[in-house]
Amino acid sequence: MEVENAGVDPGTRVVMMPMSGQGKDCELWFEDYQTGTIKSRLNLLCLDIKVAHTEWGNIPGRAVAKQCWYSYDGAEYCTADFSWITAPNTKLIRNTGSPPAGAIGAGHQQDDGCTYYSAIARSQWGRIPGKAKGNTCWYAYNGSEHYTSDFDWIVIGNRIK
Repeated sequence: MEVENAGVDPGTRVVMMPMSGQGKDCELWFEDYQTGTIKSRLNLLCLDIKVAHTEWGNIPGRAVAKQCWYSYDGAEYCTADFSWITAPNTKLIRNTGSPPAGAIGAGHQQDDGCTYYSAIARSQWGRIPGKAKGNTCWYAYNGSEHYTSDFDWIVIGNRIK
């Protein structure tokens, strides 16, 4: 994917090269227009954020195929009614107790009226996308809702200058 007006020198084309996997890397290539030579490369983290649209509000979760798995009130749920939010140049910031600047507030549950942020739990089963508020990240796994304070906030990074 070519990136328009990325704030680079004239005569340079910027190309985003997506890689594979959740929490996948994207690589920006800065190419010379005339020669096609790659001047430099920059690795970015590109995360696809999933938001389930539920009877309890919009809840961040994880998607597999055409289903989004999310947690609510102690249980794991699944829906086909969800959105993908792609945020290039995202980064993960380890939890220190509250959402950092740039954290992505992607959910809002009706029961408490609070904003829930997209996060990646560091669980015993690996890294699992979930929702976070304050010092807690909730995530769905194996039919239940789990929670942890060991997680990363998904944060929108700075523009390339």
